[in-house]
Amino acid sequence: MKYGAGWQNASRRGLAGSLANTGKGRRGLETAEGMISVRQAQPADAPDLARISSASLSDSWSQRDFRDTMGQAQGLVLVAEREGKPLGYVVFYFAADEGEIPSIAVSPENRRKGIADALLQSLFTEADRRGVSRIFLEVRASNVPAHRLYEKNGFLKAGTRRNFYENPKEDADLLVCQVSDGVRRRFGYAGYMFAGDGRDDAFAQTPSDIHDGEVRRE
Repeated sequence: MKYGAGWQNASRRGLAGSLANTGKGRRGLETAEGMISVRQAQPADAPDLARISSASLSDSWSQRDFRDTMGQAQGLVLVAEREGKPLGYVVFYFAADEGEIPSIAVSPENRRKGIADALLQSLFTEADRRGVSRIFLEVRASNVPAHRLYEKNGFLKAGTRRNFYENPKEDADLLVCQVSDGVRRRFGYAGYMFAGDGRDDAFAQTPSDIHDGEVRRE
């Protein structure tokens, strides 16, 4: 197993109901290239997600990693897509009232368009619906764009893990976000729309710095 045993005892609550089916009524991020929406990843997405991970992270995820996560009750993978093509993803593990982001990435050609913000805000809403109150992640200490992204979305530094990363060896900053703060900080309300939700388009905001950030798996 790639993840700590603490994530093995969580139960999934209402995923199918909280993520609406994609379709013509979907809402999402308006860009010059077209509409971007966020949905739950499916096993068929694994090849595209693995390619995005390989292009973004030194400790990249394989197709099997993604499929294994999708099959676990305490795991969730969200994918941002445009016209059916995955552009980025975020992986989430949760147990009781705490969660962890072990991997998040956006394809190099689609960075600086607000996609990472969209993924994080979608994740905050899904975490809130599952009773998760705090989310943790690690990021390389030198990765300034990633720090800016996470700070903008409500994460604060909680500590440092010495020599946490390899290739190259580097310290990791441990960040934590209170889910309610993260949801409200950027858009001013607790909630986020998936397809057919009917809310105003919260994605029509200032684009973020999309990062080459890394978060480490155990």
